[in-house]
Amino acid sequence: MTGAAVPPRRLRPEDWALLNYEKRGRHTSLEFGIACRFTTTALSASALRALVAARLPEVPDLTFVLDQPGHRWRSPQWRTTDPDLTWHVRDVPLYRVNGVASVARTLERAANTVLPRDRPLWEMLVLEPLDGSQWVALRVNHALFDAVSVIEVLRRLFGDRVTAASITCSPEQPMPLGRRLRETARLGWALPRMARRMVPLTGPAFTASGLTGQRRMAWAHLDDDRLRAAAARHGVTSNEAFLSALAGALREWPHTPWRRGIRPVWTFVPCDLRDGADPVELGNNIGALRIRLPCDEPDPVRRLHVVAAASSAEKARSMPVMRIARAVLPGWLIRVMFAISLSRQQVDIIASHVVQRGAGMTCAGGTMPEMMALGHLPRHRPLGALLVRHSGKLVLQVTADAGIADPGTLCRLWAEKVDELAALPPQGDVIPPRPSAPRIPLS
Repeated sequence: MTGAAVPPRRLRPEDWALLNYEKRGRHTSLEFGIACRFTTTALSASALRALVAARLPEVPDLTFVLDQPGHRWRSPQWRTTDPDLTWHVRDVPLYRVNGVASVARTLERAANTVLPRDRPLWEMLVLEPLDGSQWVALRVNHALFDAVSVIEVLRRLFGDRVTAASITCSPEQPMPLGRRLRETARLGWALPRMARRMVPLTGPAFTASGLTGQRRMAWAHLDDDRLRAAAARHGVTSNEAFLSALAGALREWPHTPWRRGIRPVWTFVPCDLRDGADPVELGNNIGALRIRLPCDEPDPVRRLHVVAAASSAEKARSMPVMRIARAVLPGWLIRVMFAISLSRQQVDIIASHVVQRGAGMTCAGGTMPEMMALGHLPRHRPLGALLVRHSGKLVLQVTADAGIADPGTLCRLWAEKVDELAALPPQGDVIPPRPSAPRIPLS
């Protein structure tokens, strides 16, 4: 079923760090996913099983199962297996609220289940038809894929075929000794700059009291032009406008679980470290930007400029050395740094922004007009946000712990803050000029 044999692959340091992070939390589950709506009612689990089986050679990572070594200090690895597609690809009936079928509540219930660790860490759910459409949700564990990879997997399954020769899933080749020495010297000069990004340590902005680990989800849909208009009006990037609107929404949402009143929120913003090659390399290939959201700032334009300045400074400080650090540093040190970056003394919320690239997707004669995320909640965090951009549309997905209020109002507030930024006049002299930095695609 899997075609040519794929050699076992050692876990990348990021994969191992995510697995260790998940083990330490009683309510921690790092499953997340992407759901797609297709304009057809002819989808079935049996038909999708045949499709996945035919395209497994193009997505060999779907055959990876976690192989835990007996010794605690030995690295686990991915080994290949023949996945049981009758389990991984399943039909799911729609959950009904007061007798009315609800796609949102069905996806929310699915997101609260944990994938077994003795199987490949993914599942594909085919929801029953509703209003002439059907939803397909791909859920994975973050140790297997990041968000960019999940969208690439969907593209390989439902989009244009990918040639097997262009797929790279073999272990990474060691860096030549001469280059390793040069890059190590560069990294030694840059490490102090990276260390400064971990300061200041801060107390959590949100309380962890009453958290259950169960997720509640809400989504906001709007045209991409609205966010782009807000960003262009003030001379910032779309991601900076997204983060600024999120800061404003958190400030005004009456259910934000502040620990000691409204205060700045430190945000973990994943960034894609890939080189832009096509097809996209699967797996985890992300860095982390730490950006301060000034939720205590009442003026929306100044809030936007503060976010933009912090984002540019963080990119200029961290992006040039992230790829080098990943290639040169020992795995144990990368795992330690990754664990520190996810600690409550470093970040309060994870806010991701992922873009679907390439041609549209089709299945069973139907096109895909809508895509949205199913986010995860890191340990002791009450909230998370994931923005998906596709086909000129934006979908913000907010995940909230079931111990706090429904996040639907927070999503609507975010959309209002985007429109507010687009309507306000720019103020170029609010803060000093920003340092120049490359524009990095965020994921």
